[in-house]
Amino acid sequence: MSREPIKILHTADFHLGARMGSIVPPSVEDSRREDFYRNMFYIADYAVKNKVDIVIISGDIFNRPDPAGKDFVAFSEFVGKIVSSGIYVVVIAGNHDKPKTTGARNPLEGLQKANLPYFWYFKHTPDEPLVLSIRGRKIGIAAIPYIDPKIVKLEIEISYENLIKRLVGRFVEKLRGINVDYKILMAHLLLAEAKFAEIFPIYSTEPRISRRALQEEFFDYIALGHIHRPQKIGEKIYYSGSIEKITFDEAPEQKSFYIIELGDGGVSVERVPLRCRPMTVQQLELLNASRSDFIRSIHALSGIPMGALLKLIIRSDDETLRSIVDKYWPEAQEILFKEKRIVGYCLKKIKIGAAASRPISPEIRGVRQKVLEYIDRLQAPSKVKERAKEIAKNIMDEVGLP
Repeated sequence: MSREPIKILHTADFHLGARMGSIVPPSVEDSRREDFYRNMFYIADYAVKNKVDIVIISGDIFNRPDPAGKDFVAFSEFVGKIVSSGIYVVVIAGNHDKPKTTGARNPLEGLQKANLPYFWYFKHTPDEPLVLSIRGRKIGIAAIPYIDPKIVKLEIEISYENLIKRLVGRFVEKLRGINVDYKILMAHLLLAEAKFAEIFPIYSTEPRISRRALQEEFFDYIALGHIHRPQKIGEKIYYSGSIEKITFDEAPEQKSFYIIELGDGGVSVERVPLRCRPMTVQQLELLNASRSDFIRSIHALSGIPMGALLKLIIRSDDETLRSIVDKYWPEAQEILFKEKRIVGYCLKKIKIGAAASRPISPEIRGVRQKVLEYIDRLQAPSKVKERAKEIAKNIMDEVGLP
């Protein structure tokens, strides 16, 4: 007689309190906060309705270690909804959750110290795996919160990857001794095979871990956080991704979480989509344009969903930017809000054709090439470096660097 499978919900990277910056109007940040809350509570309702046994969150609950009170209250309500239904919640710290100063505390520790039933939070890698008993079966969870590479470099005499290998190996030995039914690894780190849209500064220098360091063959499921794009790597390794789009680079991504069933017939994984506020990036090129050219181009913008956040990039000569775009922008803005029905926008103006009009010293002329050569020397996948060079070129174009 087959037994009812154990259900696990895997999510990560809530980033409560994240702000986009440079968004007009500033009040849209309140709507953005509600976007994150909406998806967070959808996950809680889904877990309760579908009788999930464990919710695992692989790091970065908040966007900073000292979250706003409203964000902590919202997360506490989220946890309360789940644990009041007898569902376990297991959380590990991500890089955004960890205080940057010695002695500082994250309020998540308060939930743990309050002995909240069914709630577990791991700020540091524990000495022992967490073992949960559900309907007569034991689930062993190896938890590896984010480990700062700078601390590893300064205080530990082994490489970052070897440290991860050592921690995983220690959990493997202990789980073998306990003889659990199912084995889960949680971690907040960057795998070499991971794909992501934006070059966050932390990703450019952070060590990339190989799949073999995680001993994939030993575990039934590996639940990762840190990368915001949901993806499967190998047979058992999953990044759940973030619960909401955080930057415009994530505009085309479908956010989601995973439902894992561990049963007598093996392991099944289902991806459950999340509804996010639409984001769109539009570009205009205006050369020697008149007011009517400019306004006509704003009316002609298409493919903008109602209620979207818009990033508008205008590439133009200096004279058009000053005498047309800047002067008539209030009129263009009214079209965006009333006709296109957006809720907010970010405007980026890039001057083109301006650099050639003034003399440039040989030293300045060489800066662009040096920047691109530096990116080429980074220890990063080729796709990452190409994206980094694209961003660098856009910045250098914007400031008129030849």
